[in-house]
This record gives sequence, structure tokens and C-alpha cells, in this order.
Amino acid sequence: EIGMDRKLYYGQDAEFRKRADQVIDEIASGHGQYYDAEELADISDYFAINNMPDKMQMVVEYGLHLHPESTELMIQEAFLYLDAGDLDKTEQCIELISPFSNDVKQLKAIFAYRKGNIDQADELLNEMVADFQPGDTYSIVSLMLDLDRPDEALEFLIHSDEDPDDEFYLDNLVSCYRGLDMLDDAIKTMNRLIDKHPYQPHLWKVLGECYYDKGLYDKGIEACDFALTTDEEYYPAMTLKALCFTQLGNAEKALESVRQAYPLGGIPLAGLIYFEASYYFTQKQYGEIIKVYSLFLDEAKNEPTLLN
Repeated sequence: EIGMDRKLYYGQDAEFRKRADQVIDEIASGHGQYYDAEELADISDYFAINNMPDKMQMVVEYGLHLHPESTELMIQEAFLYLDAGDLDKTEQCIELISPFSNDVKQLKAIFAYRKGNIDQADELLNEMVADFQPGDTYSIVSLMLDLDRPDEALEFLIHSDEDPDDEFYLDNLVSCYRGLDMLDDAIKTMNRLIDKHPYQPHLWKVLGECYYDKGLYDKGIEACDFALTTDEEYYPAMTLKALCFTQLGNAEKALESVRQAYPLGGIPLAGLIYFEASYYFTQKQYGEIIKVYSLFLDEAKNEPTLLN
């Protein structure tokens, strides 16, 4: 998961999602226009938050073509390489970024941690804590979580001067609780957050993830349905519903959710094929499984990356 102190509440409504999809469609079709660097960074954040690295990469690459000196887009590009495991390209990106802001320190610390340089990661974290300024709390908490220190993150957050009723406080609190597998506390806190933003589908989806992690798959589906009530084309909720139905042994409903998500770009072809095959297997329709995989292999001839 891409680890920056992200603007989790910017554009999480249906209107912004449609704008994000419009921009990505224009870029993909070769009809990309001039977009402000900040808007592209926000759209990239949106795709990052919803675990769509391919779309995020498309936006970042186009954004850097228009705005090659955009620090935020350069940081996002580095995180994309980092999450893909390409440490050499991550390092090349880091060397080009200036000034040395907290976001850059955060990136460098996570990079060091992924390389196994724990002492360097600790040093950067300690430097951020020592140079603490008002407004740094969530960057530091986010970094602690990225360094797999949810206990320290929770302690730092609780003893901060931040308003415990603030939406960003609650969001970070949920992340800490989830990192510590304190799922009951995470669910209670998510409900407080949803009370503040009942029309944000992303929040309902996160609540659904908490229920999924707790093994309460029916509750997870219910949370996803609330997300889809606020935005009927919010495909991350559709894919989470599919996973919940799979855990409940309902391959038909899982496939139904995936088929809704696929044309919206919410799941790759390989994922659709997997759910199709799983459904036909439960129905003992083995001939249909062969047909599905044959179609998939035909597609893979034109797009070999589907086999990865």
C-alpha cells in the first residue's frame, strides 16, 4: 500500500470519481489535455487510495510529462516504483526530488526500510520527531505505520495535541487499530468517522474491510452496499463484495459482483476469469471452464502481461 500522508477525504464522492475516470479515459485514448499539476496529483491520490496502481501510474506519467518539476508527482512516481519492488528506479527518483520535505523524508525512510537499512529508517523517523512542527503528527504516524510500528504510532497519536474528534485523527486511529489487529476498536472508530462523512463510499469500504478481516462477511457485504448506495459505480466496493461472497461460499454472487466491477475498470481480466472459472467449477460445468480459459489465452496473445 502506497505510504504517504494522503488527502483521504478529497474527492471521495461520485462527482470526483467521474472526473477522475474522465481524465484517465482521455489520457488512455490519447486525447489527454492540459491539467493542473495539483488536480492530477489529487486524481493520482484517488487511485492510490483505492488500490489502482495501473491507473495511478498512467496519471503520474502524464502529469510529469506536463509538469516535470512537480514535487508531489515525483514523490508519487517514486512510491509506485517502491511498491512494485523496483528499488533502483525508486532511488533514481529520490535523487531528483527537492526540497527535502517531510514527504521526502517519509519516502526515504520507507525506501531504507524496504532495503533492510533499519538504522537509516530509524534515523529519518527520529529526525522527523525531533524537528516536529504543528501539522506533522499525521506524517509521523503514517511513517510509523509504514515501518510496521503500529504500537508506536498509536502511542504517538494518542499523546499528540490533535483533536481526537477530528476526521484525520479518527482515520489514523483506525489505521493504528487495524495494524494492531484491534478490529472491534477499528470498527467503532470507523462508525464515528462515517457519522461525519456518511456519503463517502471509501469510508464504507474501509468499514467493510474491517468486517472482512474479522470474518464477519455478511457485515462486510452490508457495508459495501452502503458504499454503493452513495455511488452506484464505486467498483472497489464491488470487488470487496466479491471477496466476501467467496468466503461465504457463494460463487454465483461473487461472480455477479465481479461482472459489475469489470466494465468499470475495477478488476483486471485475469481476476474476472478467475471468478468465472470458480463459479463454473462449483456448478461442475468443466466445459465452460475450458472455454473461459481459452478466451483468456486468446486475449493474452495480444497482451502478454495478462499472464503475470
